Amino acid sequence: MKAAEELERPVASLAELLRRRATESQSATALRTDAGAITYAELDARADRVAAALCASGLPAGARVGFLDRNSPICVELLFGVARAGMVLVPLNWRLSPSELAEIVTDAGISLLVAGREFLSLVAGHDGTDESQTLGDWLDGRGDAPPCLSPDPERVVVQIYTSGTTGRFKGVMLADAAMTAHLGELATVLGYNSSSVNLTATPMFHVAGICSVLLGLVHGGQTVLLRDVDLDVLARALPLYRITHAFLVPTVVAGLLDRQPAIDWTHLETVMYGASVISTPLLQRALREIGCSFIQVYGLTESRGSSTVLPPEAHDPDRPALLGSCGRPLPWVEIRVVDPETGEDVTPGRTGELWIRSPHNMAGYWNAPEATNEVIVDDGWLRTGDAGHVDDEGWYYIDDRLKDLIVSGGENIYPAEIERLLDGREDVASVAVIGIPHERWGETPAALIVPRDVGSPPSAEELIGFCRTHLAHYKCPTVIEFVAELPRNSIGKVLKGELRKHYWQGYDRRIN
Repeated sequence: MKAAEELERPVASLAELLRRRATESQSATALRTDAGAITYAELDARADRVAAALCASGLPAGARVGFLDRNSPICVELLFGVARAGMVLVPLNWRLSPSELAEIVTDAGISLLVAGREFLSLVAGHDGTDESQTLGDWLDGRGDAPPCLSPDPERVVVQIYTSGTTGRFKGVMLADAAMTAHLGELATVLGYNSSSVNLTATPMFHVAGICSVLLGLVHGGQTVLLRDVDLDVLARALPLYRITHAFLVPTVVAGLLDRQPAIDWTHLETVMYGASVISTPLLQRALREIGCSFIQVYGLTESRGSSTVLPPEAHDPDRPALLGSCGRPLPWVEIRVVDPETGEDVTPGRTGELWIRSPHNMAGYWNAPEATNEVIVDDGWLRTGDAGHVDDEGWYYIDDRLKDLIVSGGENIYPAEIERLLDGREDVASVAVIGIPHERWGETPAALIVPRDVGSPPSAEELIGFCRTHLAHYKCPTVIEFVAELPRNSIGKVLKGELRKHYWQGYDRRIN
């Protein structure tokens, strides 16, 4: 294990990260897919070829290069090659509609788009005919020698578009220093080393997908890159490639645990989870049946992902309350819990907005100075928009999204508290709680529930009574609606804005 060595020699840029690994681990496998293995030396050479071609094409420094496809080695080559050319990679969400993609392409000012054939028709002006050529043809004849750029830690290298759950796209600009800051230390905290076999199935248009690849590479380990999250493929890949580390969102964990025959978890050492709430019963089942270490990570696209970690030793079934924590800040991360109205820190136990300051916070939103100034305040603090609290032992808890807060009759109600309670029932598969209009109270909680047994769901009266037994009555849902599924984004977060639209149509004021 080379962790100590790596901690003494932090990488300062994406270019240095891959170059160092190519020097020290030349013939070791960097990436593996169904198509075969790619060594560190080969990946480094491919990134050089991309950088050389970009510079030969005449694109200026800072030009935006789009990527629209499922996970593949090409995306990793572009990640490093575009950075080496002094340009910015814009990974695009292939699950979006043509109009949404067009909005992002226009906003980013993408100069060159690399797209998988199956997605060309989604992008305006790219129909797969005369305007397109294969990446290999485009690269041919443009040279292999990369440009010699002066190091610039503040140079933006990745621009990831996020809409949270609000539907408004914003380009999160991440600088070279932010992408690599403390990456080796984070990998060590998460248990990676040169022998690790890392699984990346999370789409690389998401910061979690990109960071998963980087964490697998930084200490010279191997990353198995899956095209997409597919339970059948995941179930086969885990034993086939002897996966030791995997980032899995809670919905995927649940799906894998329910599979028959049971999956062979023999080689798995660590499961990292996050992106959405995991219920305590699901986590306890996973701890019991998978039998490996579990680590929760919390962060935002705007903070390059992980800012806090709930370590394996905190995953104690005898301390169920602690399982609801998102952990403690990483050593290089500062967190405050702030009253959003006054800007003053609140005392432990009280709910406020979480503010984060770290070397891997974003540079800002692309072409959106007002939006940037709303979230980056007071000496580099990032306002997360998450409501949370810290206990007397320094464990942080996410209570809810501030924008999901329900104000009913002047009382603040956090949907996540109700969701955690209902999620713990055996007859509830998943649940989302939103505020809906109420003539007297302004709004009231409604619980939209996917029952475990569609043919025999629990009654609404039973569920409301259950909530009233465990929560203050003003917090309890007054409406229960059973649904076949909940709309989710690419990483499993429920799109509550979509759920609210039905209830708030015709109202001047809509909660978003």
